[in-house]
Amino acid sequence: PAETLVSMKSFEIPVTEQNIKLFMAYQQNQAQFTDGIQKMFGELQEMVENAQTPEELNKLNALTEELNQIAAPQEQASAEMKNQIDTEQAEQPEKMQKDGETAAGEKVQENSGKEPEKAQQATQKMSVTEQLLSEREAVQTDSLKDTLKSNLKILEENLKNKLFITPEKLAQQGEKAIKESYETLAKTLDKLTESLQNTGEKHSSLMNTAGDLKNNMSFMSDFNQMTAYVQLPMKLGAKEKNGELYVLSRKKKYEKDEVKTAFLHFDMENLGATDIRISLTGSRVSTIFTLDNDASMELVKEHLPQLQERLAALGYHAELKADVTQETKSSFERIIEAEKPQKEVKRYAFDVRA
Repeated sequence: PAETLVSMKSFEIPVTEQNIKLFMAYQQNQAQFTDGIQKMFGELQEMVENAQTPEELNKLNALTEELNQIAAPQEQASAEMKNQIDTEQAEQPEKMQKDGETAAGEKVQENSGKEPEKAQQATQKMSVTEQLLSEREAVQTDSLKDTLKSNLKILEENLKNKLFITPEKLAQQGEKAIKESYETLAKTLDKLTESLQNTGEKHSSLMNTAGDLKNNMSFMSDFNQMTAYVQLPMKLGAKEKNGELYVLSRKKKYEKDEVKTAFLHFDMENLGATDIRISLTGSRVSTIFTLDNDASMELVKEHLPQLQERLAALGYHAELKADVTQETKSSFERIIEAEKPQKEVKRYAFDVRA
C-alpha cells in the first residue's frame, strides 16, 4: 500500500521487501517476539520427537548444551547440567545392553513357539544378532530422547528467565533489563543459526523461525533510529505476554519542566487490550488507562486510588483516569500517527488580476 511506503520513508526505514512485510505485520499486531520465541521452542521439541537415530539426537543434544551456555543463570548451573548429562550417558551403554538383550531374547522365544517353517522363515529374515542390534538402537534412541527432553526443559526455563522481563525486574533495572533481554535473544539466535548451518539444517523450519526473529530485531533497530520503541517480552504471574513501550521523543533533550510522554500497550488475558498513556512534568504524573470493554474499565477504576497512594508515597502527584477506547486501530498504527514527522505547511495567496 502507498500509505505503508510513505510511512516507512517518513521514518527513514529502508524500503526492502522484508521490511515492508514486517511493517505491515506490526500494523496488524502480528510481529510479536513472544510468539516467535514460543514457536522456536515448539520446533525444537518437534525436532526431538521426529528424530529417529542416536546420531540425530546427539546433534540436537549438542545444540541444546550450546544454547544453555548462553541461557544458564550462572556457570555452576551449566556445570550441573553437564554433570547430569555425563552421568546419564555413562549409564546408557549398560542399560542399553541389558534392555536390548532382554528384548531380543523375548523376540527369539516368541519365534521359537511358532510352526517350524514359519520360525525358519523369520530366522532367515533377521538373525538374532541383527535383532539385538536393532533393539539396542531402539533402546538407545528412547534413552537419548528422554535425556534430551529433560535438557530442553532446563534450557527453556533458563532462557525464558533471561528473555521475559517481570514488572519487578523492570522497576529495579529499567533500561538495563530490556538491554539484557535483547542481548540474550541476539546471542541465542546467532548460536542457533550457526549450529543449524553446521549440522546441515539451514533449510529447516527452525532456521526460518530464527531468521524471522532476527529480521524483526533488525527492523525494530531501524525504527528506533527515529523513535524510541521496544517490545517487552513480559512475564506477568504465570503468563508470558508481549508488551510495547513507546516514548514520544520529538526532542532529544528536555528542559526541566517540559512534558515527557510514554505509551504502553498490553494484550491481557482478562483485561483485554490495555493502553496506558503516561505524561510526566517534574513530579506531576498524568496517566490515562484505555481499555476495550466496560467491565475492564470499571475494574481498573476501582483500583486507581490504590495506585495514586503508591505514587504519592514515591513523591509524585498523580492524576489518573480510565476510559473505554473507541479506536479500531492497532497500537502500532497509533504510535505511527503520534510520531509522524511534523512539517511546516506554507500557504500562498495570489491576485490573478495583477
